[in-house]
Amino acid sequence: MAQIKNIGRAAFSSCATVMVLALAAAVSGCGGGGDATAAPTKAAFVKQGNAICSQWQQKRALIFAKFSSQFSGQTVTKADKEQGVLELLRPYRHAISQLRQMTPPHGYEGKIAGLVAAMEDGAEKIQAHPLTALTSNTAFENANGRSTAFGLKECTF
Repeated sequence: MAQIKNIGRAAFSSCATVMVLALAAAVSGCGGGGDATAAPTKAAFVKQGNAICSQWQQKRALIFAKFSSQFSGQTVTKADKEQGVLELLRPYRHAISQLRQMTPPHGYEGKIAGLVAAMEDGAEKIQAHPLTALTSNTAFENANGRSTAFGLKECTF
């Protein structure tokens, strides 16, 4: 009976060893050099980037709706307008942060870095002069052009 228990333990031990080795091989990619941050295709990047920016667009619509209902029939002050614009920057900057964290497609690293920098530049310009966003979109022309050209149509301001 002791031999049967030892055989069972040996079989379990061998099975466990094989499972650990299989898991290690899967995690390491069997030495193929792959890693968890492998660059996505451009199409995959655009899809994920547009999903991120779609959230920004939805939040923008909610902020506009809130602002419109809050001040419906009232005189809107300069301070109210500035506050509304600054409130729009929060979800936009969150989208920028998420885009910055994504691994860009191979060969497009420079374009994505330039796009993110242009988005940040536009946000900084509006942060410094919020009311300009109500009369002109020039602060975001560069970012919007880059976004659209790359296929990130949801990432415009």
